[in-house]
Amino acid sequence: MGTFTKLLQGAIPLTSYPYVGVSEACNLCGSAEKATLSEYDRRIKKLRTVICLNCGLQRTDPMPTQAELSDYYRLSYRFDYQLAGTKPPKFHLKRSVNLAEKRLNWLLPAISEKANVLDFGCGSGEFLKACKDKGHKVTGIEPGQDYANFANETYGVNVKCSVWSDTDLGDEKFDLITSFHVFEHLRDPLGAMRWLVSRLAKDGVITIAVPNMIPHTNGRKMFERLHFAHVHGFTPVTLELLGKACNLELDPRVQPTGTDMVFRKSAKKPTKLKTDPTYAQAMSKSYGDSNMLGYFLTGRWIVDAFARAGRDIRDSFKSSK
Repeated sequence: MGTFTKLLQGAIPLTSYPYVGVSEACNLCGSAEKATLSEYDRRIKKLRTVICLNCGLQRTDPMPTQAELSDYYRLSYRFDYQLAGTKPPKFHLKRSVNLAEKRLNWLLPAISEKANVLDFGCGSGEFLKACKDKGHKVTGIEPGQDYANFANETYGVNVKCSVWSDTDLGDEKFDLITSFHVFEHLRDPLGAMRWLVSRLAKDGVITIAVPNMIPHTNGRKMFERLHFAHVHGFTPVTLELLGKACNLELDPRVQPTGTDMVFRKSAKKPTKLKTDPTYAQAMSKSYGDSNMLGYFLTGRWIVDAFARAGRDIRDSFKSSK
């Protein structure tokens, strides 16, 4: 199936995405117990999202295989998700520069001068540049060749173009590891977090930012975040649980903001992960109260779709000056 055909198929409501996938247990706790949250995504396309009834982590079911995800990211993702081609849209760059400065300022209480920084899923490299400008040593990991090349050539930073499981960092350890809106895209967030922890310096910190999947009573915010690129969904509870599964604790020097969290290594010995099925079941019920049918019947999804398209067109074609 050609790229254009896949893009077209991915845009038609009430149809399925062009993938088969596999049914898997929860990546975080290993439980197979689940409940369906939605059979559709924000485009009103068929895409089942389930919640683990043991820990509350959300996932796409069936889960796309790694080959299917790799194919999507290689051929369709940037255009499908942002209407972007082989380089970052101009307005997107301006926004990313501003956001990078805000993120670095937020992290200042937890990082030292001349820190060794790793940005996991660094995109076009604006956060790396912000850190480099402050005197930090920087390394990025970005699987997209075009964006990795852009970061290297535009900002003169060190970006390795590879997926995390294939990245060779030698024996290097990092004082600050960041990952901004990446973990929701990963088939194996637990494996990725464990790998990052293995690269963390003794007194280093890891910051993870992901969309907050706490439901809203009108259903809109939840379903706005359901789409093919997001194969896992986190709430503050499940993101903190991911950290605990890797023997991390929240760093008290930086106040969490929803699902933007900073972790450090725990001084305690690792213990068996403790989950709360009552939380997971309560979350499942609260999602049931988010009215997908009402969201569909009011036509709000059409308004939101045009708003996203307008934003992407602006980001792609509006001058950044």
